[in-house]
Amino acid sequence: MSPLELIRDAEALAEMTLGETLIAGVQIALVGMIVVFSILFLLMISIKIMERLVNGNNGDKPGKKAKPAPEKQGKPQAPEVKPDKIDPEILAVITASIQSFYGPDKKFKILRVKDHQEKISAWGQQVRGGSKK
Repeated sequence: MSPLELIRDAEALAEMTLGETLIAGVQIALVGMIVVFSILFLLMISIKIMERLVNGNNGDKPGKKAKPAPEKQGKPQAPEVKPDKIDPEILAVITASIQSFYGPDKKFKILRVKDHQEKISAWGQQVRGGSKK
């Protein structure tokens, strides 16, 4: 007797022996697990497809870094910002945002400003409300 017939006919389940009941239960559990994992697999594939659509299919993989473009001799390069130095305008914006968070009564001192160069997925960027750098 198939598991679907057992679900439809409760009287047949009552007439089964203990061994048949256990076998039917295992069959139903296996069918349920197969259905759940195949749906999860389809969801995983659809999320990967959406991620490629959102990020653009430019062939870049997250683990690989793009090669830097060759420098052109004709154009002057912008001065590189050293990691220890930060632009005063950026520091003013950071200070203003912290002051607005804490309020005018709270006094604070910025000891260190650190830029985190982390890779963020498309989902994380959308949650944070930003775009990739």
